Amino acid sequence: MKYLIKLALANIRRATRRTVLTFLILGFGISLYIFLESFIVGFENSSFDNLINFQTGHIKVHSRDYAGEKPYALSNLIENYQTVLDEIGQKPFVTGVTARASFLGELDNMRDAVAVVISGIDFKSDPMVYILTNYIIEGVFDKSGVLLGKSLADDMGLKTGDYCYLSLRKQQGAYVSIEKKITGIVNTTDPTVNTSTVFLELDETLALYGVTGVTEIGIKTDNVKKTAEYTAEIKKAFPALKVEEWKEAAQQTIQMMELERQFDGVIILFIIIIALVGIINTMLMSVYEKQREIGTLKALGMTDAEVMRLFVMEGAIIGFLGGLCGIVLGVLFTWYFAEVGVDFLAMWGSSDIGLSIPMGVIKAEWIIWPYIWGMVLGIAASVAASYYPAKKTSLMQPMECLRVRQ
Repeated sequence: MKYLIKLALANIRRATRRTVLTFLILGFGISLYIFLESFIVGFENSSFDNLINFQTGHIKVHSRDYAGEKPYALSNLIENYQTVLDEIGQKPFVTGVTARASFLGELDNMRDAVAVVISGIDFKSDPMVYILTNYIIEGVFDKSGVLLGKSLADDMGLKTGDYCYLSLRKQQGAYVSIEKKITGIVNTTDPTVNTSTVFLELDETLALYGVTGVTEIGIKTDNVKKTAEYTAEIKKAFPALKVEEWKEAAQQTIQMMELERQFDGVIILFIIIIALVGIINTMLMSVYEKQREIGTLKALGMTDAEVMRLFVMEGAIIGFLGGLCGIVLGVLFTWYFAEVGVDFLAMWGSSDIGLSIPMGVIKAEWIIWPYIWGMVLGIAASVAASYYPAKKTSLMQPMECLRVRQ
């Protein structure tokens, strides 16, 4: 085996330029795979953080009759919400609990009107579950006025200090319109908040719509990894309510991520195929250039199987070098994007792009398994690509090989 390795290394060194080009192509494909996997994980984590921090908390509570396809219906109410809040707040694992009431309405700037979600929030307890207040870029968090998403405010030509009209339909059927002062503008990483949500004080929202219940209760716990266990406990305490951990509420986003992974997998497959074609081409050229040597080796007693193993060994070494190159490049790509990231908000210029993706800086995550799979993939792919050229050597007769002029 040692002499086969020495011969394989000697053959590789003889065609240095071609070999380097081949494993660089393979290495680039592997590095792109490593980077995409690392960035996708970072993208997923940012998306899930958005859901938890702006929409669901760790656990979401709805009424038993809550309809996901009609999330803003006035019938989706938890009537005894204050009692529920008090009981949930006494759980030892709960670090924050708050109620929200979100319904449909219209925002009017006295020139144009646009449909929005009017979300009533408790200005005292909401920051204990959600991080909306961390993203106020203008004004203050004041329950006497309203908060607007930046994209919505820009589209309507509104700023802090301006007045706007909120129009809505009460549960009893009457239409109501009130004038409110814009006391703050938020620019979050959640497109839904930025483009279509108006935040109002909870009690005022309930009075406007003529209801006494809220549409949801958000819960923050001491450990996000234990939400399934905590959710089961809360379900047991409130069997008449619909209790979901954040993963259940994020099913739509999770399905979107799975589709994105499949699409990225297709891209990676094409890159690997291109790299394999390069390896096959390199090995075939090596076989044809070394026909006299192959004939000499066979004449000296080397078997067909040993000659095949020699060329497969060459492919494995190229794959190993390509894997190392891919890991080095992958580390560099991942390091840059883990430190700097990609600012989607700056890239698109607006969070109103019609996509359910997190806005702001998305950073790659450091994960080990793409590096392991990258090396395995490089070696396995190279060995597989080398098999056909190596197989051709077993069909060569020593005398025919020695007659070839090179």
